[in-house]
Amino acid sequence: MISAAMGDGAGNRAHQDNTGRRIVLATADSGTLLAPPAPGERLEAVTPCRITVISTDSLRALLGFPATAEAIADALAAALAERQATIRNCAYVRHGERVREKLLQLARGYGHVVPGGVRIDFPLTQQLLADMVGSARETVSLALAELAREGFVHRQHRRYVLRIGSDDLVHREQV
Repeated sequence: MISAAMGDGAGNRAHQDNTGRRIVLATADSGTLLAPPAPGERLEAVTPCRITVISTDSLRALLGFPATAEAIADALAAALAERQATIRNCAYVRHGERVREKLLQLARGYGHVVPGGVRIDFPLTQQLLADMVGSARETVSLALAELAREGFVHRQHRRYVLRIGSDDLVHREQV
């Protein structure tokens, strides 16, 4: 097994089925540990990035250091929690609810508190968001417009800002 660590930049893990439909399974930024892609999956750069490949032997050697082993276990636990949240988000039937929950999930992982809310510091396009929630870009565009009308989200300097407090992220994470 070969793993990888995201050095700089942002990327994702995606799968494309035999019909050409693409779905983003996970996102990654600097410091994220990535398991090897399964058959049919690939790692994609969202911004210029650097990925360090870690061979099985090197990973085994790294696990011999207690602090490093703990950091690797923590990174894998965080990745598992993200995958579980992604699966949970798929249970929502309405596209707007899936978009809302994905934005909240991204804010937990990449959010920074700014005046007026929490800014998602991940290079997110409508197409990428659509690939994350399993919807068409046009559907996501309509859902974002509705969420904006509700006062939940707005676009600021090419980033999405959720009009929530940081407490809202902690509360949702613990539920």
